[in-house]
Amino acid sequence: MRILLSVFYKGLSILAQFATFWLLVRELDKSEFGLYSAIASAALLIIHFIAPGFSNLIVKYGSESKEKVALRVFSLALVLTLIIALPAILIVTIIVWPISSVIGLSTLLLYIFSEVILMRIFDLATSFLHFKNTQFFFLSQFMFLVARMVLVLSIVLVGSVDINLIFILFFALNFLAVVITSFALKLKVNFSKITFFEIATFVKEGLPFALNITSKNIGSNADRAILVQGGYDSALIADYSLSYRLAYISFIPFHTVMMILIPRLFRKGVGLTAFQLYKTTSKLFFISLISSILISIILYLTSPYIVLIFGSKYLTAVVIVQAMSAYPVVLFLNMYFCELMTCSGNNTARAKIQISAAVISVLACLMLIPEFGFIGGVLSFYLSEIVLLLSVILFVFNTRYQNVAET
Repeated sequence: MRILLSVFYKGLSILAQFATFWLLVRELDKSEFGLYSAIASAALLIIHFIAPGFSNLIVKYGSESKEKVALRVFSLALVLTLIIALPAILIVTIIVWPISSVIGLSTLLLYIFSEVILMRIFDLATSFLHFKNTQFFFLSQFMFLVARMVLVLSIVLVGSVDINLIFILFFALNFLAVVITSFALKLKVNFSKITFFEIATFVKEGLPFALNITSKNIGSNADRAILVQGGYDSALIADYSLSYRLAYISFIPFHTVMMILIPRLFRKGVGLTAFQLYKTTSKLFFISLISSILISIILYLTSPYIVLIFGSKYLTAVVIVQAMSAYPVVLFLNMYFCELMTCSGNNTARAKIQISAAVISVLACLMLIPEFGFIGGVLSFYLSEIVLLLSVILFVFNTRYQNVAET
């Protein structure tokens, strides 16, 4: 029942997210939407360098019934977030500055602070829900996305669609989300006797998790950052970002399944190799794989309707979506086999593989985007993801005849 409710809330979240996305694409000028997307990508590129891996540690310790340790990790993460806040905001500002002429500097900084710092704190806080009650974890995300959708819809109905106003209101909403979540969960931060050694200890423990997530985000967001820095106008970035977002939305159902499974995999993975863990979830794996292939086919066949839904100005996005239609399959396979490695105690090996894939992604973007534009971005995505996929599959199946100590 809990799994069904979690999937239900996530399904509603997808609808709310898509509705907000549709309103922004339809109502904002194409260059403004390009700027909005560039900031979102730059923020995702930086956000996991802040308190690296601590969200995963909260879920890990919570799943192991060590909630006091999880609260201490949360407290230390807040300290690190405040320390790293200023350089993180400056980096994102530098990335998006070439196309930010349509927005005031103060509004830009406020929104970047909202997306980088406040959303990081919100992510840390909701990590407690992930292990306490998965259905409430997805419900909290749904309520946040609905609130953002209602906010955008209200602006559209009033008739004053201005990107500066949207950024200010999003900041206010993110701030409220952090405050409400923290009070609702009654999170008692513990800042007593914080030492550099303690922070370093948890950073070291969370580093493999951080490297996994950070390398993934570098691979999936570097393309748009390079497009911005390469002098491409915000209109082209808007086409690319629209296509990428549609491809990502099609992957969300499979991401949801994995998010539900992760706490269970952590519990089951004790004493099992990656291949043994794969055998315990193989039925769900094949069902999800077939579903992801069907979603990819639907994404390709429905891509011409982008013009009807978002307007004729996004005609180029049709070609990009068709090129990215295999996105759900590739990302599901990678996430599944990567999580098998993590939950069976092979997180360091996973981190090394994902860092290698991220380096390949960035190098491919630097070489292919200047030559082929947005098609170069798509090619770099597939190249790095296929390298990652082959590597993690080989690792998992190489543990077939090994015991836990050997792996």
